[in-house]
Amino acid sequence: MNRPVPVVPRPLPRLAIPLILFMAGFALAACGDDQPIDAGDDTALPSDGTGTDDNDASSGGIMPSLAGNWVLERLEADGQMVSLPRGEDGREIAPTATIELGEIRGDSGCNSFGGRIDIGEDGSATITDLANTEMACLGEGLMDFEQVYLSTLRSVIGWEADPEGIALVTDNGRIDYRPGPTVEPAALFDTHWMLDSLYDGEGVDRAVTSTDQSAPEAILILSETSAEISAPDCDPFTVTVTVEPGLQGNFSVDVDELATAAADCTNPNVASLVEGLGVSSSYLIDDQRLVFVGLEGETIGLIVDVVAD
Repeated sequence: MNRPVPVVPRPLPRLAIPLILFMAGFALAACGDDQPIDAGDDTALPSDGTGTDDNDASSGGIMPSLAGNWVLERLEADGQMVSLPRGEDGREIAPTATIELGEIRGDSGCNSFGGRIDIGEDGSATITDLANTEMACLGEGLMDFEQVYLSTLRSVIGWEADPEGIALVTDNGRIDYRPGPTVEPAALFDTHWMLDSLYDGEGVDRAVTSTDQSAPEAILILSETSAEISAPDCDPFTVTVTVEPGLQGNFSVDVDELATAAADCTNPNVASLVEGLGVSSSYLIDDQRLVFVGLEGETIGLIVDVVAD
């Protein structure tokens, strides 16, 4: 069963700042050189913070931002067009990408990926630290397509954008995307959150996968005062937490209580979940993803368990 996309946001202090890419004329007027833009850099924002500048009469309109949810429309690799994959039912699958706050994440048809994207005002772009899950996937040409898609992402050297969509460009290919659907954020409380990613403070460290996709490995259910943790091979346990309601806020848990409650569970994903919660002091929700953040940056990422919810 296909899983939702792993999202990879940046540390909390920068989360309120959307990615805005200036058009070339505006950028040259504002900056004397072509410095790379971190996609989470708040210096890239116009003064009104909206992503447009009505005072720039020469532009005819600001170049669209790369930030957002995108659906793959066309893939060219090594000078050849690559057909979109098909699922078990024979229907065409449209892989995705989300670009936000210096990160790119998405799904390649079956597996999820995430990494860092650095974007230059001069049209340059690089994608680094790209990690992906490694589930075996059924479907005509799906696994082969995923290899080509991920390889092309790792080879990106530039970007293009127009009102119809965006493109990530390589030396001998390109990935064209059209705008994807807007997703309502999931509720923080009473949602079954499945552990999906571990972080090292600088981005994705590794992606957590499950050998049995119908039985999520580590699940977290939150309320304002408690956290329930469960896994297929462990008895559920509950600990006391303090969580501010909303889409982002403070989080705290008694580390000793958490360690004691988890002592009898040997599941490594539960251990990772417990460790991540123990060093986290805040959280944020981005669409269908919950990310906890500590002093060194992101700690763990969870996605909505669509099987349970």
